[in-house]
Amino acid sequence: MTNSKTLITILALVIKLNLNAQMAPSTGEKVLEVKETYEGEFLKTVSENSLSSVVTKAITERVPKKLEKYGFTNITLTEVGQVNEEGNWKFQVNFIDNISKHSYKVRINMMYSPQYIIKESNLSKEISKISGHERVNRQKLIFNSSSDIMTKATGWSYNSTLGEWIDYENVISSEKIYKNELKNSQGEYMMSRATSFLNISTKSLIYNNIYYYVLIIERWNGAFKYPALRENWYTFKQTNGYIFTKSDYLKLQKLEGSLILQTPNFVYMGSNIEKYDETKFLDLIQTELAKNKDNNSNQYALFVTKPKEGIIRFNLSDYYIANSTSILDKEYFETEIENFSKILIE
Repeated sequence: MTNSKTLITILALVIKLNLNAQMAPSTGEKVLEVKETYEGEFLKTVSENSLSSVVTKAITERVPKKLEKYGFTNITLTEVGQVNEEGNWKFQVNFIDNISKHSYKVRINMMYSPQYIIKESNLSKEISKISGHERVNRQKLIFNSSSDIMTKATGWSYNSTLGEWIDYENVISSEKIYKNELKNSQGEYMMSRATSFLNISTKSLIYNNIYYYVLIIERWNGAFKYPALRENWYTFKQTNGYIFTKSDYLKLQKLEGSLILQTPNFVYMGSNIEKYDETKFLDLIQTELAKNKDNNSNQYALFVTKPKEGIIRFNLSDYYIANSTSILDKEYFETEIENFSKILIE
């Protein structure tokens, strides 16, 4: 008898939790329907790699705005992609309502308009969660917005031996030899052995309801195949991510004079056998943020200054040293403010 009462109590709790989690807000202009169009629809896996970055960006930007008229005024997208329904691919977004703290799965059409909330009708799945038998993966991060891409800036470095400033496109190097004897080595080889970049952009994301901005730098890197002998240098593309809080990042939009942005959070990927993959890169970011590093951790820094109207100088350092603004005294990238603004997200 006791076991029966316990089971009834669990079932009642599950039904209550399930209905609350799927109750559509009634505070908007319209109320979104909650339904299941076929058995098991709720359990379908969202494929996030099936969409192009352009479509993913469009959905990420438009759907939250369209959901507002259905009463979802503060949400965090957790998955954006497609589900395969017997060969027919359909758009779906999963998100958390930050006000009710409930999770939702919503079907959207080709115009990215919400159609209905997908109903969960599988009580056994919920019961298994309560009993501790469900294996649940952590929710994946997605980039919410992206800046334009900066592909060019002039690198300047002071050669104290020659008493000259040396400049290269996208490279900071004081070695003048690359302008003469090793001119043919400019490009991939030279860039892999100096501070350089191929392109720079910024992407934003939300982790634990906190906004972060990731300064993403694609560059050439390299290593010796035989390190002990320092022989057979090979090159590969590497992607670095400097993760800044929203409050720090927004200081770039009001830059006057000099600014140093610090962060303990940095990730990178890329080698001679590993290529850039956005999903894996986001996994690295999520793991890095989960470490909850404090100010006593190693600090990475972005140095920026506005020496005169219309011009920006900047550099990055793997280790921040207090009062080390002198890093821009002898080496930096320089570009017009219009070009630098490409990496800013409004």
